[in-house]
Amino acid sequence: MPYDEWQIVYRKIAQLARAVDDEPQLLEWAAGEKTMRSDDRWASERTLGNEPTSSLIRQLLNDTGELFKKEVALAKAEVAKEVQTTITKVVGMAVAGLCAFLGMGLLCAAAVMALAHRMDDWKASLLVGVLLFAIAGVVLAVVRARKSEKPLQRTQRTLKEDVQWAKEQTA
Repeated sequence: MPYDEWQIVYRKIAQLARAVDDEPQLLEWAAGEKTMRSDDRWASERTLGNEPTSSLIRQLLNDTGELFKKEVALAKAEVAKEVQTTITKVVGMAVAGLCAFLGMGLLCAAAVMALAHRMDDWKASLLVGVLLFAIAGVVLAVVRARKSEKPLQRTQRTLKEDVQWAKEQTA
């Protein structure tokens, strides 16, 4: 699942959880459209300084656990997408490689037959073989020079953001 869709799913789950817990939706709460009960955990007169330490620790552990689960789910989704993309590319390359191999064989046979009219058969075959090895060397050098992307870029970025957020919250 792409990251943007994951964010939408996450927001929908958060809205559903607030509705199940009989808590106002964040936009309603911020706009003051819904009257809050005095025992509501989001009541404006209640601050973190009034919370018992055990409650704060429990809330921190719950939030950390949820965050960890979501990061693992994001990593799984990214890995699954990367694996599927890689499999598709490998199959495509295999088919293309097979076709190229067969085509190259036919072209080499045609080149040897054409050169055989001007020189000995063995010299024509040798010339075509040397030319193919030279082409293979150039292609190999180009492929080795390509750099691959960093794996799990989004997961790494969101983990860094989460660590930064946690540092800001504890400061």
